[in-house]
Amino acid sequence: MPAHNADLNDPKSVLRILLALVLKEGGELRVKASLYDSLDRGRLLLVDFDSKKGDILLRATSDFGRAIVVQPESAAWVRPPETAPRERARTEAEQETARDTVHTDEELADREEAMARRAELARLVKEGKTPLKLKTVK
Repeated sequence: MPAHNADLNDPKSVLRILLALVLKEGGELRVKASLYDSLDRGRLLLVDFDSKKGDILLRATSDFGRAIVVQPESAAWVRPPETAPRERARTEAEQETARDTVHTDEELADREEAMARRAELARLVKEGKTPLKLKTVK
């Protein structure tokens, strides 16, 4: 996975970053146990990528830090088309017309036969009879 896509929710990515930090420090990185134990408070770890320098940036916030996602003004341009109001209305109309199709007499007869077969099978199972499974050819 490229560095700019490093995901801290993936344990493998976290271990790769930790290993890179250890190697950067000459093969050994020391952290006081008291500092590790004091991390029970809600802090935020931010991950960023500096494309100019090619560096992964890890930043820790204060105890009061929080992240807020601000949508750019052009966010509507990059959203999936089905989230745009007109496109969503068109998609919903297409889906509704697909549900409201008028079936032919043959399709209705086939459905009626299938429902009758299922009803008969359910009746036999309810009576405790094991119906034979036969493959029929039309």
